[in-house]
Amino acid sequence: MSDTERPEVYRTPVSQEQFGIVAKPLTLCELLYNQDWLRKLFVLVIIAALWEAYARWLDNELKDLANVIKEKKQAASQADLNLKSLEHAIQVLGKEKTTAIHFVANLEKMYDWIADESEYVFD
Repeated sequence: MSDTERPEVYRTPVSQEQFGIVAKPLTLCELLYNQDWLRKLFVLVIIAALWEAYARWLDNELKDLANVIKEKKQAASQADLNLKSLEHAIQVLGKEKTTAIHFVANLEKMYDWIADESEYVFD
């Protein structure tokens, strides 16, 4: 046999029982890692945690923004209360105007001189 020739290898066939473990079940970590949605969720959680840590490290203006939003909401609710108060005042004045008109009309019916004088006073 020369140095470049390969020796013939002969093997005897083995029964199935002697093969051992051909396929073993996956571990829990491998099963979870094979879930695409779970890997993506894990990446998103990591990114969100890093973002939050970076924001806290910078001490960004999110707290100030929350305070500004709170102040604007309070100002809007105060403006709403003021609007309702003014609407109520307008209703009261409208009722008082109607009452005054009826009162003047009744006085004009009771006293004829008021109707005569109103031509000179109100025109």
